[in-house]
Amino acid sequence: TSIGSSAFWNCSSLKSITLPNSVTSIGSSAFWNCSSLTSITIPNSVTSIGESAFYNCSSLTSITIGSGVTSIGIGAFSGCSSLTSITIGSGVTSIGNGAFSGCSSLTSITIPSSVTSIRGGVFNGCSSLESITIPFVGAKAGVTSSSTYQYPFGYIFGTSRYDGGTEIKQYYYGNSTSSRTSDTYYIPASLKSVTITGGNILYGAFYNCSSLTNITIPNGVTSIGNSAFYKCSSLTSITLPNGVTSIGDDAFEGCSSLTSITIPNSVTSIGYDAFYECSSLTSITIPNSVMSIGNGAFYECSSLTSITIPNSVTSIGWKAFYGCSGLTSVFIGNGVKSIGENAFYNCVSLVEILVEESNKSFKSIDGDLYTKDGKTFIKYAQGKKQTSFALAEGVTSIDKGAFSYCNSLTSITIGSSVTSIGERAFYWCSSLTSITIGSNVTSIGNYAFYWCSSLTSITIPNSVTSIWDDAFSGCSSLTSITIGSGVTSIGRGAFSYCYKLIEVKNLSSLPITAGSEEYGKVGYCAKRVYKEGESYLSTDKDGYIIYDDGTNKILVGYVGTQTELTLPEGITEINQYAFYKCSGLTSVTIGNSVTSIGSFAFYECSALTQVNYKGTEEQWNKIQIGKKNSYLINAKRNYI
Repeated sequence: TSIGSSAFWNCSSLKSITLPNSVTSIGSSAFWNCSSLTSITIPNSVTSIGESAFYNCSSLTSITIGSGVTSIGIGAFSGCSSLTSITIGSGVTSIGNGAFSGCSSLTSITIPSSVTSIRGGVFNGCSSLESITIPFVGAKAGVTSSSTYQYPFGYIFGTSRYDGGTEIKQYYYGNSTSSRTSDTYYIPASLKSVTITGGNILYGAFYNCSSLTNITIPNGVTSIGNSAFYKCSSLTSITLPNGVTSIGDDAFEGCSSLTSITIPNSVTSIGYDAFYECSSLTSITIPNSVMSIGNGAFYECSSLTSITIPNSVTSIGWKAFYGCSGLTSVFIGNGVKSIGENAFYNCVSLVEILVEESNKSFKSIDGDLYTKDGKTFIKYAQGKKQTSFALAEGVTSIDKGAFSYCNSLTSITIGSSVTSIGERAFYWCSSLTSITIGSNVTSIGNYAFYWCSSLTSITIPNSVTSIWDDAFSGCSSLTSITIGSGVTSIGRGAFSYCYKLIEVKNLSSLPITAGSEEYGKVGYCAKRVYKEGESYLSTDKDGYIIYDDGTNKILVGYVGTQTELTLPEGITEINQYAFYKCSGLTSVTIGNSVTSIGSFAFYECSALTQVNYKGTEEQWNKIQIGKKNSYLINAKRNYI
């Protein structure tokens, strides 16, 4: 009825043995080092296999464990290096430490769902293992997110080094669910496929399992824990079963080979950084059950080309789609009420965003999203292909960084419902030439239009009371501005480096004067500050911006495209920075009415090689030429 401990100990010539159905137990070390034994069938009558029972049976190629066995002892089949096939009966409930360690020829194994306890290092040294089916991840069945000792996948492979094992560090919750611990495990480098038949996918379950390519998750799993598949960099696809309600923070972060994933319609939330840097992900379907998309959820998913955000989603976190450089279109459902700062920042291919026309609650822009005419179709300027659009009526604020670096944007109309323009809202929109500010805007934030170097004129409506620091700093093409009657404060440096700002219409009560550095330097470069009357500025048919007060006719700038220029007759002065960075300019003809040329007027005009002057050399030498005009001075001069 039983085979005692060490019964066939070290019978190294024993090749085969038949066990009768009367046997109920196999003792510890019973067949220890029976190195010639090639096969054995354990009858259903056996209920237990003792420790090291078949230790170092190095010729054993296959084994069938009957359905009567309930436990497999510590090291029971350890060192069975030729074992290629194991069938474990459906009665087994526990497998001891190192039970199959050193089974280096084993390529696949299925552990039945009857097993509720698997001790550490069960498969240590199984260096040829390619696939495995397990009933749960960790040490025992039934572990939940509130349980302690939520062991990760590496636990069953142990912490002992062996040839063919990949060293990975995995984090898990030890004796407290409020603080994590870690161990270094050795998982077979050959292992590619894992099928789980039960249990839960908890925190760090497959953390750093970089060699796995395929993981199958069973029905019944309700959540994917934080960092569950963190840096599974070889994982190419995964299907989440119906019943999963949440995808945790960092769940698939760094899964750089993941190309597609199906999210079931039971999921209600996608955690922050959930798919962070999944750079091969080309498509994903978000079901109508999802209500929130966390911060950085799809950060740097650079192969993602399109995405549909369903009506159920109410919030999109900050940087949610940051750096999705392949994204060309986005559909946003009518439930979205908030979009986080920089949500679509640096999506350089994104040219269209569709918003449900029925989305009446979409009242503000918190990051990088814009509507057009309040209708279904809107364009996304950060994509650098769309050049102009209008904000929908109903949008109340343009928040921090909303249009930052939209350097192909040429014009924008801000609706009358907008009340504030936030910090850096149009920061470095270097192609922006025209903007209309709605009549209800009350403040223009710090750096709001910083270095919008193509902006030529702007009207600040009467509703605006404050213009904050550096709001228009670096607007080097700005020639005129109207300050509305409601403005009571202009911040430090608000108009610094606006060297062409020659005319200011001041409707406010602020005592702005020409040449003064006060009030953000708005009048510092001005020839005229006025309250009533018409502007002296105009742009002629050839693209020359001219200031003409009846006495002086000043050439302020050029907005045309020609490279060989003949300046208009009667010009008395070429203003500072007039042709600043006109790098394509090759020749210029200047009339003898010009008496002065301002500093930087031809600065960085690197192609300028020819100057034709309608006068004598003596007349030319009398012209006052400001600093930084070396390209003008050194060009070949022709007197005509």
